[in-house]
Amino acid sequence: MKYIKFFNEISIKDLAIVGGKNASLGEMFQNLGKKINIPDGFAVTADGYRYFLKKSGINEKIDRALLGLDTSNMKELAERGRVIRSTILSAALPLDLKAEIVEAYKKLSKKYRAKVLDVAVRSSATAEDLPDASFAGQQESYLNISGEKDLLIAVKKCMASLFTDRAISYRVDKGFTSASGGKHGDVALSVCVQKMVRSDMACSGVMFTIDTESGFKDVILINGSWGLGELVVKGQVSPDEYCIFKPLMGAAGSLPEDSSLVRKATLPKGLGATRPRTKAAGSLPADLSLARMIQKATLSLGLGATRPPGFVPIVERTLGTKKIQMKYALQNGVRSRFARKMTPDTVLRTTKIVPVSDKDQKRHVLDEKEIMQLARWGIIIEDYYKRPMDIEWAQDGRDGKFYIVQARPETVQASKDLHYLSEYKIKRKGKVLLQGPAVGSKIGIGPIRVIKSAANLSEFKKGEILVTEMTDPDWEPIMKIASAIVTNAGGRTCHAAIISRELGIPAIVGTKTGTDILKSGTLATVSCAEGEIGYVYEGKASFTLIKHDLRKLPKTRVDITMNLASPEKAFHHSFIPNKGVGLAREEFIINTFIQIHPMALLNYHALKDKKVKQKIDDLTLDYKDKAQFFVDKLAEGVGRIAAAFYPKDVIVRLSDFKTNEYANLIGGKEYEPKEDNPMIGWRGASRYYDENYVKAFELECKAMKKAREYMGFDNIKIMIPFCRTIEEGKAVLKVMEKNGLKRGGGGKSDPAAGIGSDKAAGRAKAASKSGRFADGSGRFADGSGRFADGSGRFAPSGLVAGLDDPKSDPAAGSDKAAGSKSELVAGSDKAAAGLEVYVMAEIPANIILAEEFCEIFDGFSIGSNDLTQLVLGVDRDSELVAHIYDENNEAVKRQISHLIKVAHKHNRKVGICGQAPSDYPEFAAWLAEQKIDSMSLTPDSIVEVIKRVAKAEKKQ
Repeated sequence: MKYIKFFNEISIKDLAIVGGKNASLGEMFQNLGKKINIPDGFAVTADGYRYFLKKSGINEKIDRALLGLDTSNMKELAERGRVIRSTILSAALPLDLKAEIVEAYKKLSKKYRAKVLDVAVRSSATAEDLPDASFAGQQESYLNISGEKDLLIAVKKCMASLFTDRAISYRVDKGFTSASGGKHGDVALSVCVQKMVRSDMACSGVMFTIDTESGFKDVILINGSWGLGELVVKGQVSPDEYCIFKPLMGAAGSLPEDSSLVRKATLPKGLGATRPRTKAAGSLPADLSLARMIQKATLSLGLGATRPPGFVPIVERTLGTKKIQMKYALQNGVRSRFARKMTPDTVLRTTKIVPVSDKDQKRHVLDEKEIMQLARWGIIIEDYYKRPMDIEWAQDGRDGKFYIVQARPETVQASKDLHYLSEYKIKRKGKVLLQGPAVGSKIGIGPIRVIKSAANLSEFKKGEILVTEMTDPDWEPIMKIASAIVTNAGGRTCHAAIISRELGIPAIVGTKTGTDILKSGTLATVSCAEGEIGYVYEGKASFTLIKHDLRKLPKTRVDITMNLASPEKAFHHSFIPNKGVGLAREEFIINTFIQIHPMALLNYHALKDKKVKQKIDDLTLDYKDKAQFFVDKLAEGVGRIAAAFYPKDVIVRLSDFKTNEYANLIGGKEYEPKEDNPMIGWRGASRYYDENYVKAFELECKAMKKAREYMGFDNIKIMIPFCRTIEEGKAVLKVMEKNGLKRGGGGKSDPAAGIGSDKAAGRAKAASKSGRFADGSGRFADGSGRFADGSGRFAPSGLVAGLDDPKSDPAAGSDKAAGSKSELVAGSDKAAAGLEVYVMAEIPANIILAEEFCEIFDGFSIGSNDLTQLVLGVDRDSELVAHIYDENNEAVKRQISHLIKVAHKHNRKVGICGQAPSDYPEFAAWLAEQKIDSMSLTPDSIVEVIKRVAKAEKKQ
């Protein structure tokens, strides 16, 4: 056939003939079809489109209609686009082209043994899905198309959609044509006709093989919701979100092709079909030692097939609201027909939007095995294309299988320049008006403009903050002139998020109430510069933008690590030069993601306060075992931080709330005593073995065990806070060991290597798969962060030459990869497997009995804030004695100096995680002179302290 090409005839080389979408589908269908499921289909070629326009004599009409167009004039743009679409729709398709389309449709129907096959009809422009321009959503798609007549109408409407307002505007902005006199015929349109996946009976969504906010390349981000995927892409629904760490997946994502084993629960209510399902999301075997067994043994799947073992590194599972879904439109059991008389505004009523049942809103669309299967497919596609990808997936409710229905290059984060680190620092800000998931890392200031309908787009003025329910491609002409965007609905992969990233505009999506709270005309600041939560501040905030050239930063002997509390900021902060995390606080995770006192979860059924119980129910949807919610969310939060810095060490401090802070958690007042001075009361280690709290502490232990052994993050070290005595330390270690966290291995390593300091290097084998080095920078000596093939990953096998060949010299292999003296051979995989337990050195007793503490712990982290308080006898919260509080005090410095000497004598590592090195330049220099092993700093102070420490070391 002259104007038709089936997927098995198409490759990526045919982009100019079949457009980006079809070229990618054909490429995957031919080369990855045995590894992943891709529905078959065919392309109506760009030549067919050009033939139609030429045969109909409308090329000249299009050129005349666009001559002298100003795309910033919304009314003019809308009218000219309407005229062109009307011209195309009123023209008849040539008979020979119609015949070829019908013949191809019959052939596709026959393949799937259907008399009349349901198909998706989608646009595939010849300039779409390019590495530097996605053209995502610029043209139309039509789902659930059935029958020859409806197919021909849908094909013609796709062709006309090359001239929607947003498509015309986008092409001009991207330089594909000129607004005055240039031929828009430079970009042609092919049409994709593909077998429908019946996700209206199951679920669908999108998947990115890169973190869409930070550009962190080691994760897969999956969004999913019930029904057809249009609502997820367009941002009309807040989807479930899952994040998976790629380097630790191994073969864990492998599943039998018969995914009927995966689910055991019914599909969304009323669909009349069932599917298998595993346990509730995140549930674990009662005996976590099973995780180790899984790693060592081959796991049988009951189909006569086996798969190699692997970890399950899912570091985020967020339950979306999913209030609506798109399904097939049915009228009296028969699919509705298209209107016979076509106009530019004719709606093809083949789908409908319906509410999701309350039950299905409260459960995840994907279980653990399905998440891992999709993630594995994402890696396969990314490895094939050698670049981060934006992928659409769907599950068929009839056969239970998953399918990939589209894949395109990710166009924003993949092209990020890793040589530079940009920091927006807010100096002064107003009242918080609204918050929600942040898109990008910039700040936008302007008057708010609330627009609830596309009919009011002409009201929008350049520089305003667009606030709306959601955006779709029709809104793009005004999105590009906005200073910021705020939406009620949508997730991080919705239309508003994708386009705002591409435009470099800050956006906050899924706020739920943005259009109700924010008022037009109000001057406001939208800040996406503070992590993954974005804020709308009242008024004009004051901020500075600092750009750091990371290639010019000096090296230091002292390891500069990071203090980190928020998992949401971990991927962003991983790009700041560092040697790991010296202090990861559990308190933020518990406060923000769990919010509930662990004892209230353990005693859920005995709770008498109905309001407390309701709050717990609202937060623990999809969890029958309420205590498991605590374990899963804590493990995911810690796991996300460990993933961001893998394979470098991440020292996790166990919970250090004071009694008044614990009481503020949901249900906490029932379990917490009132203390006159909680700062030095029942906190830290003293709680962990106490009969009134030990059961809650065991949940922390289970979370750490899950993160280390089930998810695979053996770079996690554990730190005990506020440990007053040796006996107390032993009591805590005993409880930990009882719960599967046995200390061992790290404290006996080679003194010459530094206790634990190069332990991360022993994970080089895993690191090589992630494209990261022992220092965790993820960058080569030139700072590019890219490999010779430009993929950002190791190729072809994903391993560094020399490291995985038992016959090769490890040092030679690692030097070859890093281009410098190797650090990769300093540790060992055996050492990495052992759990190291540190203690906070924040009580004078920790210093006085340092030798005894060395016997039971692997290292120290100096908490200079509390240490100063207790050495000087000063309440650090009291303004009356604030002038006495000074970490530079000689008494405090002598304590620190003594600890460093004793610890090194016993081959123990010493770091500091207090604020002093960040606040006092001379203190950081003094610590370097004392030969402290590491300084853990707040992210915003790291760059300056590196310079300061390097200068001090140079003088030594």
